[in-house]
Amino acid sequence: MSTDGLLATGDFSYASGELAARALLSRASPPSAIVVSNDQMALATIEVAHTMGLAIPADLSLVCFDNTPLVRFTRPPLTAVDQPVAEITARAVELLIAAQREELSVTIPVVVPASLVVRESTAAPRDAG
Repeated sequence: MSTDGLLATGDFSYASGELAARALLSRASPPSAIVVSNDQMALATIEVAHTMGLAIPADLSLVCFDNTPLVRFTRPPLTAVDQPVAEITARAVELLIAAQREELSVTIPVVVPASLVVRESTAAPRDAG
C-alpha cells in the first residue's frame, strides 16, 4: 500500500486541521486513522469526519498530541500522545543555560519519553475485504 499523499501539513490551528483532514478524508482511498499534531487540529478533524458521515472510531481512528484536559471531554474521548511539557521545558532551559556558559557537552540527542493515553477514539480498522 502506497503512503503517497498521506501527509497533510498544517500550522497547528483549527483552520489548518480542517483543511488537512478534508484533504485526507476526500482521497479515493481515505486513511483509516489520522494522527494530528495537536488538540486544535484534532477538534477540526472530528468536525470534518462528522460532516462527511464518518464515525470515530468505527470509520476513522484519531490520535492527537498535547493531551490537554479538553480531549477527555470530546465525543469520543481522544487517544493522545502525552508529552511531559514541564520536563521538556526544564531540560531545554538546562541546555540553554549550559550552552550560554559554554558548559554544553551533549553529543547525543536528548530524549524525554512521552506516553500514549488510549481512550475511545481508536479501534482496529474495518475489514477491507
